[in-house]
Amino acid sequence: MEDEENYINEYEAVVLKYNKIAMNYLRLNNLKESLILLRKAEEILNSSESLVIPNRLKLMSITLNNLGCYYKKRKQPKVALNYLEKALELESDIENDNANIASSHLNICAVYSSLNNHKKALVHAKKAIEMLEEAFTSESSNYDKMLTLSTSMVISYYNAAVEHEYLYNYSEALKNYNKALDLSREQLGYDHPMTGNIEGTLRKFESKNRTRQSRSNFRSVKATINDVENRLRLPSVAPRTRSLFTVTKTPAYNATFYNS
Repeated sequence: MEDEENYINEYEAVVLKYNKIAMNYLRLNNLKESLILLRKAEEILNSSESLVIPNRLKLMSITLNNLGCYYKKRKQPKVALNYLEKALELESDIENDNANIASSHLNICAVYSSLNNHKKALVHAKKAIEMLEEAFTSESSNYDKMLTLSTSMVISYYNAAVEHEYLYNYSEALKNYNKALDLSREQLGYDHPMTGNIEGTLRKFESKNRTRQSRSNFRSVKATINDVENRLRLPSVAPRTRSLFTVTKTPAYNATFYNS
């Protein structure tokens, strides 16, 4: 019995080790070694011997999620999405870890954003917020977990803001940027790099918003003048350039990709 337990523990330890080292390689841009280790972990979990491991499906979801991270890094978002959605499906079936499920939603959000499917990206950002709010109530006494949850929540609100901005929902974008900033200041501190990044993003967004508002006001005035001209039967004056009032839809930053 003890030998069997050691055997199972050894399998789990090897799979977790492969995943951990693979993610370190990925951060160092050593993509080749990262994929080799993730494939080894996947091979172990697909073998008949792994069927005795109680946490096999949990380990599989971790490996699939990390393969999604790998292919996102390789700029193959459709392949990444396939792995991430499989990981999310497993996580939703086997565990009640809202924080972990939320991180998968954040990864999927970032991939959909890179595919310019901002409606679906926003759905997953909102789902991450929902899952994290539930997790906050159950982990309020654990400082380390609360810090991790707070970081994830900041990223979730930030990603939601980015997607709202892509979808021209500027008031919602501003609301979510401010939520991300307030939470980052409160939980991570004013000197935290993430807080500084969000402050910079918000300044850029507000500057762009003022420009949009000025252009909107100008259009309104111009429309009124045109209406008066038409009623007075005066000849209209053609604008010097059609692109003068074009607004480029580019959020200040792209959606954040969360490596779990």
